[in-house]
Amino acid sequence: MVVIGDIHGRFHRVREWIAALESARGRSASLVLAVGDVEAFLTADDHRRKAAKRAMPAEFADYVSGRCAFERPLHFIGGNNEDFEALHAIPDGGLVAPNLHFLGRVGAQSISGFDVAWLSGIYAPRYVDKPLLPPTTPDACRQAGYFRHDEVRALDGVASADIVLTHEWPRGLASRAPAASRGIHKDFRAFHTPWIGNQVSRSLVERMRPRWLFCGHSHVPFATVLRHADGTETRIACLDQASRADGAVFWTEWRDGRAVLAGWGTSGEACWREGQPWDERRTPHAGVASKTPQPHRAGTPSEPMSRPDVSQRTSSVQQRTRRDADTSGPHSTRRVPPITGTHSTAAAREAPRADEPAIAHELERKAAGGER
Repeated sequence: MVVIGDIHGRFHRVREWIAALESARGRSASLVLAVGDVEAFLTADDHRRKAAKRAMPAEFADYVSGRCAFERPLHFIGGNNEDFEALHAIPDGGLVAPNLHFLGRVGAQSISGFDVAWLSGIYAPRYVDKPLLPPTTPDACRQAGYFRHDEVRALDGVASADIVLTHEWPRGLASRAPAASRGIHKDFRAFHTPWIGNQVSRSLVERMRPRWLFCGHSHVPFATVLRHADGTETRIACLDQASRADGAVFWTEWRDGRAVLAGWGTSGEACWREGQPWDERRTPHAGVASKTPQPHRAGTPSEPMSRPDVSQRTSSVQQRTRRDADTSGPHSTRRVPPITGTHSTAAAREAPRADEPAIAHELERKAAGGER
C-alpha cells in the first residue's frame, strides 16, 4: 500500500514515483491513497486561475484528456486546496479522470481488502457549524475546504478501521520537549509548532483506534504513535507535499491483516519492521531542521531511513521553496521512463512562493478560519 502527501498538481512526478517504488520493491501496489490537496483542476484555465501552485504546468488536464493515465487507481480525499467546483457535484465520491478517484468529503469503505475511513478538509470554528455552500464564488470555494460537524458525525457508526485518512494532523502530536530528552540528535521542525492539528481529528482517531493514520497539510514528514486506553496503538505518518519523494511517499507491506514493513520514498528500503517502535526516529531526513543546507547531487547514495541524523535541510523560506524545484538527487525518478504527455517532470518546476512553508500556510488557514 502506498500513500502520497499533498500533490498540489504534481501528477506526473507522482506517477513516476509510484512506478519507481514498484520497481524497487519488485511488486505492484495493491492500493494507492492521497491525503488531500491534490489540486485536480479539470481544465488548464481553471488551474491557472485557482491553483495554489499556479506557476506549475496544468498537469491534471493531461489525465482528464487521456494523454496521460495512472497505471494503478489512486484514491484521494479533499484538502483545503482543491477544484471545489468540480468536487461539489460528487460529495460522496466519484471518478474525476481514468484511475483517479475522489473518495468524498467523508466516509468509510473497504478498498482492495483494506477498511479505510476518511475525513476531507481542515478545521475552522468559523465554518464547522455552518451549512456547506455551493462553491460559486472565491469565498464559497474557500469555505468548501473546511469540514463540518455533521460530516464528522457521519463516521459515528464506524467502530474501527485499518486506515484513517485526514488532511490535517490530529492535535497534540508534537512535543515541546528538547530533542535530547527524546533520544534524537536534532529537533524536527514539527516540535517547534506544537499547535499543529485539530482536536476533532484527534478525537476521531482515539474513538476509532485505526491501525494507521495518514495525513498531510502541514508539509512536514513526521512519525509517531498514539497509545489507546485498551492497549491498542495507532501508528501515524504525516506526509510532506510532493516536492521530494523521501517525505511525500510512504509505503507499507501487509501480511495477515497487519503491516509488517514500512518505508519512505521510492528506494524500497524499509525504515520499520513489525516489532520495532514507531516514533520520530522513523521520520525521513527531509523533516529535520538544520542551519546548513546539504546539497542534493545525482548519484549520491541514500542514507538508511531509520537514522535521524542524516543529511539535513534548512528551515529558511528560501531554501524550503528552492528544494521544491529540485527533481534530481538520490530520490529522483531517473530510473523510470519519462512521462510522454504534454508536460514532463523536468518541466514541472515551481516558482518559489512566499506562502510555501508549513507555518505560513497554517497561519493563513487559522486567520481564514477565525482561530487565534
